[in-house]
Amino acid sequence: MWEVVADSVRLMVEEAKPGRTCADVAFKVHQHQIKQGMQDFIYHRPGHGQGQAGDSGHQSPYLSLGDETVLEEGMMFSVEPGLFDEKNGLGINPSDNLLITKNGSVLLSRVPYSKEWSFLKI
Repeated sequence: MWEVVADSVRLMVEEAKPGRTCADVAFKVHQHQIKQGMQDFIYHRPGHGQGQAGDSGHQSPYLSLGDETVLEEGMMFSVEPGLFDEKNGLGINPSDNLLITKNGSVLLSRVPYSKEWSFLKI
């Protein structure tokens, strides 16, 4: 499950480009997650707009299957392609920001999406 989420983040960066729609990006993420057998663990959309409404939290546009908003340079989105296994009490949902640039998109954190960084040894 962790690898599917990490791959979903990389997929978001690859797919989020000016001219594409929010729905295009969400479709690619969901399609990947379903191909990996994670359909029962998809709980929400891969991301939402950030920045324009201050601290109001979730705001449009949404990286969701029904949002046909065209991506433009300067837009900012949350990165939350999480998967949740409620039955077993497991969930993985990174929190990052994705900036749409002239030629693509970039993650704004420098935190690596690696198992070594993400897992705690207890």
